[in-house]
Amino acid sequence: MKKYAIIIFLLLVSLYCSKNKTPVSPSEISGIAIYLLKDSNINVEQALKSDINSLNLQSKPWLSSKDISIYDFSTHFIYLKSDKVSYFNKIEDNQNLGLLPFVLVADNQRIYIGAIYTVLMAYIPPCPTINCVYPFGEYFPDDVITIINPIPPGEEDEILNDERIKNALIESSIYHAGLNIQLDSVFIVENLDTSTVQYTFSVKNNDKDNLYIPDSDLMGSELFHCYSGGVVFRNENGESTWAIYRAKQSPDTLGVWNPSWFTKLSSKKELKRTVMLKGYPKIKNDVYTCNFDYGGIFKIESHNRLLSDGRYWLGYILSNTITFEVKEYK
Repeated sequence: MKKYAIIIFLLLVSLYCSKNKTPVSPSEISGIAIYLLKDSNINVEQALKSDINSLNLQSKPWLSSKDISIYDFSTHFIYLKSDKVSYFNKIEDNQNLGLLPFVLVADNQRIYIGAIYTVLMAYIPPCPTINCVYPFGEYFPDDVITIINPIPPGEEDEILNDERIKNALIESSIYHAGLNIQLDSVFIVENLDTSTVQYTFSVKNNDKDNLYIPDSDLMGSELFHCYSGGVVFRNENGESTWAIYRAKQSPDTLGVWNPSWFTKLSSKKELKRTVMLKGYPKIKNDVYTCNFDYGGIFKIESHNRLLSDGRYWLGYILSNTITFEVKEYK
């Protein structure tokens, strides 16, 4: 009888251990956490071909909710409680810093495989990336890192917006909804040797904070375009007329900002703006899909960013896409 009791006890212990076998530290069972792999010889391509649950993670996270003050879910900009350089310095194998696989975990569930990446490398991994020098690292604040997905927008891009991540951020009290950008209309004012394009967009503040945002009326269309770019026209063959290629005014240094360029958008409020830009290349008659990026590169450090009645918003957001037909214009 004693023999059978021992066997049953061992089976129960075995079952318990198999059910709770997880590379995630018990102290990190809530919120989000980013783990590096235990085996530093596994590269990104190998990791992406692996079952995410089979990867052996380091016992402690590289970054977790307790390190974060704000996670902007509209941009996937992460505002840290300390300078980001301290996190990159924690990585022992620094020569791999440019392309290092990681796993993002939300409430003890593995969500996706990503990579710490630098734009100085020729290879862009087809997965979410934390860019240690993107874009041009010194032009964003010292406490901000970004997660972007280089895969063209589509179902694959939804991985960053996984509801499990959102819920984990809410539980950790670091979730911020950020902004929503809506491209309302596009109109060609003139289309001769060069084109003049007018577009109207709406910005809605879904965040719980009041946000100071770049205002095209205050900046002027040319300066606003310099930071945000204008409408892109893409035909059914994928050929594009990129607004960024048109002649434009440029500030002397990226990261430059001026408080007079920003307007306060209160929580849950919306504003509408119209921008007119000259100097596009002639746009051929065709049916196009159009969208644009709203935002800019502004190195606003935390001591300037946080105000008594809100905070300065940072980042880029791709608008919705609308269909626009170009016909003969005189």
